[in-house]
Amino acid sequence: MNWSSQLLIACILALSGLSGLGQSVSAEEPAAAIKAKPKPDQSDEFFEKGLIPQLRIEVSPEELQKLRQNNRAYVRCSIREEDKITYPDVALKMKGAAGSFRGFDDKPALTLNMTKFSENKKRRFHDLDKWHLNNSVQDGTYLHELICSELFHAAGVPAARVTHARVWINGRDWGLYVLKEGFDKTFLKRNFVNAGGS
Repeated sequence: MNWSSQLLIACILALSGLSGLGQSVSAEEPAAAIKAKPKPDQSDEFFEKGLIPQLRIEVSPEELQKLRQNNRAYVRCSIREEDKITYPDVALKMKGAAGSFRGFDDKPALTLNMTKFSENKKRRFHDLDKWHLNNSVQDGTYLHELICSELFHAAGVPAARVTHARVWINGRDWGLYVLKEGFDKTFLKRNFVNAGGS
């Protein structure tokens, strides 16, 4: 499926959600199904400002060896943001499927988790616990995920928020990445009354 087909499908899905806007919820509907108004936090400003953070990720040789042996397992890294804030012991693993997956030496897509290895279980990156850096190797515009996210939000459908970042990994400048909110408990609690269930 090419990018224009994907964008068209996303637009149709997002716009189909508009038909439900303004409808009242019946008394029979369980409270867990009712969408909550997102709770404001620091992530609002982060995504709304449109700033492009500069992120320098460092993976030690020992942790890099573990990653090369199993790229789907989390390893430890440190992240320095704008040469101001350093986050030690961040969990990092590689992500992607056929077409988008790239090895560590070839602009990898990454999933990051702020609390998996940290003693501080409340530590966040702009109020995000789990988040992604997508390499956008199948989208040279770096805009598909951003546009689709905004379409879903405009239709009142909960969706991961998206922005961009400039990324260095072990000193190598990989340029622009798509920075995307993770689907985790933080996302569910932000968008739904009940964060439990499948």
